[in-house]
Amino acid sequence: LRPSVGTRAMERPRRRPLRGLAACLVASALALLVAFLNDSLEGGSCADARLSGPLLLTFSLVGHLAPSAAASLRQLRRPCRSTASALGHSFVRLELSALEPGTPLRGNSRLRPRRAVAAPEVEVPPVAAQRSFGSSCAEAEDICREAAAAAVDALRDRNLNATTVLLPSGAGEVAVGLGVLHGFRGREDPPSRVLVMLPGSLFRYAEEQYSAAVEGDMQVVSVEQTTRSVKDLAAALRNPGKGVVLLCRYEDMQRVALAQRMVKAEAIDLIIFETAHIVRAGGYRAAGLDDSVVEARQRVFISSRRLSGLAPGALLAPGQEPGYPKPMPSDAFGPEVYRLQSSDAHRRNLTVPLQLAFLQNATADGVAEELAALHRSAGVRRVEVLRPMQRLAKAVNESLLRLTDGACSISMVGDSGDAVDALLVAGSNPSHGAIAEEFSRLARWRNGKASGILLVSTAAPPHAVAAWQALAINEVEAEEALQEAAVGTGRLDRPLHWGEMPAGLHRYVMPGSGRDQAETVIASGVKALGDPWDVWFGRLQAYKKATGHMKINHMRTQFGHLLGNWVEDQRELYGLKKLSQEKAARLQGLGLQFDVDADEFNTGLEELRKYISAKRTREVPLTYTTSDGFRLGEWVVQQRVLQRRNRLSFRRQQLLKDAYFMWSPNEPSSLPHPDNPEAAEVTKGIEEILLANRWRPIGERRRKFRALVLQHHPDVSVDKHADKAIQFLADIKDWFLT
Repeated sequence: LRPSVGTRAMERPRRRPLRGLAACLVASALALLVAFLNDSLEGGSCADARLSGPLLLTFSLVGHLAPSAAASLRQLRRPCRSTASALGHSFVRLELSALEPGTPLRGNSRLRPRRAVAAPEVEVPPVAAQRSFGSSCAEAEDICREAAAAAVDALRDRNLNATTVLLPSGAGEVAVGLGVLHGFRGREDPPSRVLVMLPGSLFRYAEEQYSAAVEGDMQVVSVEQTTRSVKDLAAALRNPGKGVVLLCRYEDMQRVALAQRMVKAEAIDLIIFETAHIVRAGGYRAAGLDDSVVEARQRVFISSRRLSGLAPGALLAPGQEPGYPKPMPSDAFGPEVYRLQSSDAHRRNLTVPLQLAFLQNATADGVAEELAALHRSAGVRRVEVLRPMQRLAKAVNESLLRLTDGACSISMVGDSGDAVDALLVAGSNPSHGAIAEEFSRLARWRNGKASGILLVSTAAPPHAVAAWQALAINEVEAEEALQEAAVGTGRLDRPLHWGEMPAGLHRYVMPGSGRDQAETVIASGVKALGDPWDVWFGRLQAYKKATGHMKINHMRTQFGHLLGNWVEDQRELYGLKKLSQEKAARLQGLGLQFDVDADEFNTGLEELRKYISAKRTREVPLTYTTSDGFRLGEWVVQQRVLQRRNRLSFRRQQLLKDAYFMWSPNEPSSLPHPDNPEAAEVTKGIEEILLANRWRPIGERRRKFRALVLQHHPDVSVDKHADKAIQFLADIKDWFLT
């Protein structure tokens, strides 16, 4: 905490040494003056003490005091200490532990303690639970209590360092974090340093709730965006007293890290991340997920979707950028100890779905008329516009109040934490993170509210892109629907019509909206956010549907796009292990082979089987080419060459043998042997040799047959049955060489 304004005078100033004789003369004169005043102030009179304040300020600004002056200063401070506060010169350095939780601090410091009031006896304050859910039912309190108890049990009883609570946006923000803090305070050794990270839209609301809940046992310190706050924050971390709760916006996390390093303080005992899915989505909000930024002993993540694995938004084009958060294991966020489905929250009237509505007008009066129509049809009463559009909000509000008789109004986005019916996306370059931060208020249920409405202009594509990206970060269903739409765009090579869009996108469009407007807004989101890889994957699907196979060479095209080159790139990335497992599995599921050699062998084997079954022969001409352009004759020769060089695997040899034996010529039941038993014995020996080489390549069979003829020819052989052997070879020549 920052001390009062008067305390600044006693802080060590920047040294500015006086040079030469002037410094010595000034120090000596001051020493004599102090000695004189010391004698006159022995009685500690208040009248003389009035001079002590300015003199002390003078001494603090001098960098080099004589020893006698320093000793006199110490003597002078003792009698004046009792009258310093009464005179308005509080020069005594304050210690943080001496401050009471409700003590107001003077000065321009925005980092201040909040006055604490008595909190209810229950673990989760009912008012906090009701405001967080927008419902007054006891079911809301039970959900907050159960979720908080599950997180506390995981951290304390199971001795874990992290745990995750999954709640849809609008369901229990701040209330569950308060329940976790209550649960720890009711046990032995409660945390003394607690850091609560939350979006700016809930900041002031969290200040009120935490200040009212700590019962004066802990100080609630808000981290503000001022230069002085880092030093004050460092003091709070150095000496937390009974305990301190730091409330910090996402963008101010680096201030906490700087203060922690400044004083070399111990690790934060507990960090509570509200809307942790926004933190996981990257940017400056990713700070604090591990000890590399802020060191902490335990963490509680309250998120609308699963945090482990791929980061929210990683399926879209921004997720492919080099700096986007990488996939993380499940132990980084601990077990998911509690989960409330969005459908259950909608059914229990705890939250409402988020939907898009489209504005056609660009003037203030036109926008006011469209908002008035929403007020009549959907019961919209409170609309907020993103900063910094104050002039627009003021102009629209004047017309809107007149059109609705004051029942509906529009204002700038605030930080009170109150629910809002609709959010108007405005500005030249709206931030998707700022939109996502408002979902906790936009999705909160109230009586008569059917949905939280995101208002985007059909004439401003950046508005639609920011809205879709915020929805994709908040809900995995929206992210997957955008990915599916990108695949469909590539498959059809054009933007999707309403009936061709995934059903998951339909539910994010407010009923009654024009289909042409919806198609325009969705097309803008898919074009900007869709991963180009998914578009190419859709073209690959179209190629397979058109051809019925996945035999793609580098010259293949689809819709005029070089699909073959893209496939080769994917195979290269797969070989370098730079293709994600998810994308590789999708390509393999479609039938693409990453091993080109294996793909070519399987293709040749299939064509060989077709050829042998159709042609009823095992002889494939060298120049034979299939109807698909596959050069089967050259491929067969290539396999024979590999076999002769012992470079053809045994499995492939067996597959080729099975393919060749799919058809067999009519084999004679017996060969014509001579009647003479001795001659028949010679010819049967020749038959065994021929049968052993019956299915060898034709060239080898010819060489073998020629060798047998030379061996048994009567002009060469001395065997008396040589003529019978030659006659036998002549009779079976056609059979063996077929």
